[in-house]
Amino acid sequence: MGKWRNCVIADIGTVVGGATPSTKNSANYDDGHIAWITPKDLSTHEGRYIDRGERNISERGMHSCSTRLLPKNTVLFSSRAPIGYIAIASNELCTNQGFKSVVPNDDIDPLFLYYLLKYNKEKIENMGSGTTFKEVSGSTMKNINVRLPIDKKEQITIASILGALDHRIELNHTINKNLEEQAQTFFSYICSQSTKLIPFTELIDIAGGGTPKTGNIDFWNGEIPFFTPKDVGTPYAITTEKHITEMGLEHCNSALYPINTVFVTARGTIGKISISGVPMAMNQSCYALLGKGISQILVYFYARAVIRSLQHKANGAVFDTIVTRDFETENICEFDDSTIASFVEFSESIYQKILNNTIETDTLIKLRDTMLPQLLSGKLDISNIHI
Repeated sequence: MGKWRNCVIADIGTVVGGATPSTKNSANYDDGHIAWITPKDLSTHEGRYIDRGERNISERGMHSCSTRLLPKNTVLFSSRAPIGYIAIASNELCTNQGFKSVVPNDDIDPLFLYYLLKYNKEKIENMGSGTTFKEVSGSTMKNINVRLPIDKKEQITIASILGALDHRIELNHTINKNLEEQAQTFFSYICSQSTKLIPFTELIDIAGGGTPKTGNIDFWNGEIPFFTPKDVGTPYAITTEKHITEMGLEHCNSALYPINTVFVTARGTIGKISISGVPMAMNQSCYALLGKGISQILVYFYARAVIRSLQHKANGAVFDTIVTRDFETENICEFDDSTIASFVEFSESIYQKILNNTIETDTLIKLRDTMLPQLLSGKLDISNIHI
């Protein structure tokens, strides 16, 4: 095992902030070709690398403010709202003021730096200050204490071990996205051939959920996953933040919903759709959609077909909430038996592959998150590992 050194972030890279060109001047954005990243872009981003965000800026926009063109392999670190989104620039780009990015020195492996910041995320977050929201300043970021191998080869080995796991995780995400697109293409085609609409609730039951009393310890920290809007998966949810006991299930208004139940979030975050990958209970901020004699995969696609309309209804209300009568006014395409059979045969096999990939991904994430502190603290001897 090689030697490690104690230092601060400023010793291993250049800390760079960002800025936002004035939105009042459209010339700062129109026809812009410079990638410009905000924390929002990382909030839904999957993977270690990012090449662009929701908006580009123009040359004029870049020169109109204090943002800087960051080189490829800069490690982006969001410094406010929230602190701790991390990604690696896969090409030159700029960021807004919500970042304290680190351009690594030549003796620092960029991927290792990514994992080093990930390992120190909680420490950096705790160094944030502010009354309205916490923020990490440039000077604070520069003076965060870190520890790392002196030898760049050892950095690369550590990064490669963790990177192999993340590569497979990212590959699974890509495969699942492609599989979903295939199924969606098939569903869009059969919808285009349909000539009749029927009420949504003619084929689908709408069930509710509930929460056991939070003050009763006998109801919580059991073995039953408890789904809330925080647990939405893409598309499968197989883990939840909270769990309840059998007694907790008996003392709330939720059933134990089976695998492939379709959940729709109805409050807070409106209209997110997820499929249960394991049996789950559910809180009152969601609805469970259950087919009346039809495949749950078909229920999922029917839900996706009406979700924009449901969101519009929720946004137009006094409180952003989807209620059961909103489903009752929605219509969906009617299909003949042979069309349904063809779609179900095709899509169910696809979604089984997606579920299998999701389960594997969850296992890999847990393994990566277990190994990360061991490797980044130097507790694991990697001297015999050759990559």
